[in-house]
Amino acid sequence: MNRIGKFVVEHLWLARLMVLALVLIAGWTASEVVREQRQQERLSLLETEAERRGIEIMSQTLNGNVMGALGLLGTIDQELKREARGEISGKGKNDRTIDIRGKSFVVSTENIENLESVGRSYDAEGTFVVKGDGMVGSGWDNAGKPSTGINVKFRPYYQMAMQGMENVYAAVSQARGDRMLYFSAPVFAETTNGTEAIGAVVARTGMMKIDNLLREKADIALLLSPQQVVFASSRAEWIGTLAGKPTPERLKAIREVKQFGDMFVSKDPLPLPIVIDTGVRLLDDKFFAVASAKVRWNDPLGDWTLVMMEDLTRTVPLAARLQVGLAVGVIVLVLGALLLRLLRGHHEQVTAGEQLSRYSQEQQRNAERKAAVAGVSLKLQQAKDIDQLLKVFLTELHGLMGVLQGVVYVTRNNEENLHLAGSYACAEALPPTLAVGDGLLGQCALERRMQVITTDARHFAMIRSGLGETTPAAVMVAPVILNQNLLGVVEIALLQVPADADRIQFEDLLTLLAMSLEIVSRSVQTEQVLTETLAAERLQAEQLIFQQALVDTIPYPVFYKDADARFLGFNRAYEETFAVRRADLVGKRVIELDYLPEADRLAYQAEDEAVIAGASSIKRDVQLPFADGQLHDTLYFVSGFRRPDGSPGGLVGTFIDITALKEAERDMARMTDLERFNRLALGREQRVLELKGEVNRMAEALGQAAPYESAAMVELQAEVEDYVNEFGSESAAIIAQQSFSLSDLVNLDELQVLLTNFCDSVGIASAIINLEGKVLVAARWQRACTDFHRAKAGSCSRCIESDTELALQLTDGQAFTLYQCKNGMTDAAAPIVVEGRHLANVFIGQFHSAPPDMAFFRDQARQFGYDEAAYLAAVAEAPVIESARLPAILSFLSGFARM
Repeated sequence: MNRIGKFVVEHLWLARLMVLALVLIAGWTASEVVREQRQQERLSLLETEAERRGIEIMSQTLNGNVMGALGLLGTIDQELKREARGEISGKGKNDRTIDIRGKSFVVSTENIENLESVGRSYDAEGTFVVKGDGMVGSGWDNAGKPSTGINVKFRPYYQMAMQGMENVYAAVSQARGDRMLYFSAPVFAETTNGTEAIGAVVARTGMMKIDNLLREKADIALLLSPQQVVFASSRAEWIGTLAGKPTPERLKAIREVKQFGDMFVSKDPLPLPIVIDTGVRLLDDKFFAVASAKVRWNDPLGDWTLVMMEDLTRTVPLAARLQVGLAVGVIVLVLGALLLRLLRGHHEQVTAGEQLSRYSQEQQRNAERKAAVAGVSLKLQQAKDIDQLLKVFLTELHGLMGVLQGVVYVTRNNEENLHLAGSYACAEALPPTLAVGDGLLGQCALERRMQVITTDARHFAMIRSGLGETTPAAVMVAPVILNQNLLGVVEIALLQVPADADRIQFEDLLTLLAMSLEIVSRSVQTEQVLTETLAAERLQAEQLIFQQALVDTIPYPVFYKDADARFLGFNRAYEETFAVRRADLVGKRVIELDYLPEADRLAYQAEDEAVIAGASSIKRDVQLPFADGQLHDTLYFVSGFRRPDGSPGGLVGTFIDITALKEAERDMARMTDLERFNRLALGREQRVLELKGEVNRMAEALGQAAPYESAAMVELQAEVEDYVNEFGSESAAIIAQQSFSLSDLVNLDELQVLLTNFCDSVGIASAIINLEGKVLVAARWQRACTDFHRAKAGSCSRCIESDTELALQLTDGQAFTLYQCKNGMTDAAAPIVVEGRHLANVFIGQFHSAPPDMAFFRDQARQFGYDEAAYLAAVAEAPVIESARLPAILSFLSGFARM
């Protein structure tokens, strides 16, 4: 010892150099220990994160809304089942033939509409049905290039669906060459799951959501196929690389599965530049933590793999390691300085050596304790649930402290009672719950402090095994507390009284347990909320599909709008009535519907807003233009509704086509006019009889002979009775019982030629119409009437009124009649009588009896929605004929017809 001291004194500079070297070695070693420890901690956290993100990918794909909608279609949609069986032959009402890629295919329009609805609702790029033979049938594609006619029998998503399993399959599209996700669900033969699968319904989406998810969740993230091909990555240049060595056998298997399109047809995949096995790996001179998790998509080739990589130079910074290394270096430097000082003297050397030895042993124990705690921390972080967590905790207590028995009780949902959550080597049944303040554990929960109870000879606790039993030397009870919140209590039994170091270590482990309990509890709660949310979303999707199917079964057009008077949806009858598509109109207001006249749109918009605001109802007759180009009489209903809070919610409307009923009413009105004519004629003849009878009675009163013989009276009465029997009260019988008509007497073709030439030379319009209202011949009818007045229901009723009034005036015996209709045009008519029989009427018109009032006709164009410029031009084309010319023209035409 003296020689060493002498050497130090004589070679102090060398001793100091050695101490400095020791300081550097100790600092570097400490920093490396810290680095490895923290890297392991980050790796453990990354493994947990990878598992969570794998579940998240599953929730967005196999358990997501798209798969829910496809599964429901494949179970309940009968039209889809018909196509899967190959029954779309072109004879069904929904069957039609389309041309794709130069070939003709028969598809179902109803299936295309349903597939488009699902695709647009969930941002899919395409949806299609695969028949039992593996050929794609009806389909929809957002780019207008459906997959109809492509054979996908080799695709695993079809094969899995035919086995009755839902499947998510990632592959390069055969038609487009892009990376895609294929969601497939079986089409079942019956309306229940588990029956025979007869086809598949498939949705195709892009990889954007998966790519975004990979970019957001880690420094580097990869999604690998079962063959270890990188299909998606936050590093685009790694897509298509292969993890591991690309042997000929692996490359052959990858090409045979046809999953990656043309990626590896002409070239081999490059190797992935990093090993993806879990651990710490070196890439680009940086350390990365690498963790992986399985993604189970029901791929028949195996599970997919999610790999996440964390840049440890970012999460384990150099500065933190240097601080630890510097601190250790300072400690070693101080120790070295002390050592040098102690070596200068024998006595001081011995004392310093003993102190240093004790200090070193203490530091070693502290280091071992911290290393042990760090190891327990990593194992606790890997626990998936509370049961596993407590099992790991108690097992580690046994290994570190010699614990022979232990028990843990935890709190639940802010309850006052404690619940048994875990135990170690307890032979007897333990109480499932403890009240706070009850017994040692209950009192520990109440006081929130750790206690060490030595048993001495009291034997209040026993440790039993198969070889016997013994009394523990001490029992420790302690609360588990995090942020002043009680999470539980722990009780352990030991064969020896714990030292201070054991107590400190136990406290450190309790702190770890508290943090781990909080993390695991929140993770379990998050997964439960996620599961419930997914179930609710799937139920909502099923309800929406059912509601749409229900409203589509209603035979009358139905529509419904939101509080802003924008269309929320329609049923199939509405789409067929107006030849529109549901997807093109949802979100629009009625003012934006170009198939309705502008005036009608403005009126409907104002009416909708009033109905929604007041939650009122409207029922009225209205004319609507249908897809056939005709105005239809409808009975229109609309009713507003409110939300649960009383605010306006929207409206629901429908209408019923009553055109046939209205036509019948108008026919009855025309029959009534003819019947009135018949009654006038009968009344006149009856009045003649009554007057003649009155004359005879007056003559008899004066003592004179009756001027009218009774035989003549009887004959006239018989004529009246015959007239009544012949005509009755129905105008149709009058016409049917005539012995001849004008068309029996003349050649209508020759009459048409002569009438056309005459009208062209005179410059008028004319027509000969029989008593049933049938036009026999006509020439030069005016555009104002044919293209406008008679084309609108409102103005056409005025034309019919004009014709009826002219005919009734002629039946009253007038030789000539003139009538100006409410549409502003003038008509004239004269009867055609042959041998006392009124066979038909000759009409001239329409014309103006004076220069037309264009202001009147302009207002009329706005009233009935005519094209104003075209209408005024047609009105101006009609001739102006003086009234004095009319008798000559009519006399010529009626006389010519009689001749």
